Amino acid sequence: MRRTAAPVTAIHQALGDRGLTVTARRIEGWSAVGLLPAPTQSFERQIDHYAALSEYSGRGIDADVTSFRLAAHGFDSLRLRPALLRQFNITEPAPVPQLEFGTSEEANAAFEQIEGVAREVAAEFTRVAPPAFGKIFKALQRNAERFAWRVGPPSEEESGESVFHSFLASSVCYFFGGEMYNAKAMAAVTNVDPSTVSDADLDFVNSLTRFESEDIDRAYLTLPTESIVAMANLLRGGAPRALKFLELDSLSDSEVDTVCAVVAPMLVHGIGLIREYLCEPGLQVLAPVLSLMDSGRALSA
Repeated sequence: MRRTAAPVTAIHQALGDRGLTVTARRIEGWSAVGLLPAPTQSFERQIDHYAALSEYSGRGIDADVTSFRLAAHGFDSLRLRPALLRQFNITEPAPVPQLEFGTSEEANAAFEQIEGVAREVAAEFTRVAPPAFGKIFKALQRNAERFAWRVGPPSEEESGESVFHSFLASSVCYFFGGEMYNAKAMAAVTNVDPSTVSDADLDFVNSLTRFESEDIDRAYLTLPTESIVAMANLLRGGAPRALKFLELDSLSDSEVDTVCAVVAPMLVHGIGLIREYLCEPGLQVLAPVLSLMDSGRALSA
């Protein structure tokens, strides 16, 4: 939108009525980077979007970050999908090679590879990941250290490092075609008392429809951005409670918004897969999310 376009005057006036001074030049800049609201929205909703833009954008703030912050607060933009794809360098669905776990020899070779990937993630993640995700990663490591003494039998007390490694290896195993294992390590890193979970709980999780890496990439490429925004906004509402549970208070508001937006497509896809299990014990907590999937906000893929 050019700064001389007729609607700019009306937008400027409406924002002024809210006590916000936004120049025509700034509106033109937002337009140039794909951050404006859809013109099909009501004028009042568009002004809400512009007001959010005035708060979440500014000198030195990357436009991708602004698109994430908008999404976390319920506002869509043309920039959102390209920003999400850039975050993970997604250009097309990319499957993870599936390892063979058939014979003991194949399983041994597979686990050697899994162990190597887990060690690499532990060593490199905080160096290469965005700062917000690095902080979450370190919080999970702290949780592993805190609960390590409750993961193994007293005669074989685990270290925090070994518990966290087991969590990483379990996660890598799943995405390489195997199953998650060591329920207690999985619980420990998420700040859950390991004594409250059992192998039966993990068996249930493994019985759910499998998350495939290629399908997750496809979700980022193809899900309606309205669905992504609805999920990001829902996550943002629950973020303070989740951060308190993880005892993670070092994330800025901008980082929290970014995390909510960036993981939203994966969660929309994942919850769509497991919706048939809603009535299973322990999953009733997902009811508010699934109700959104059947509403006008169209969270379904």
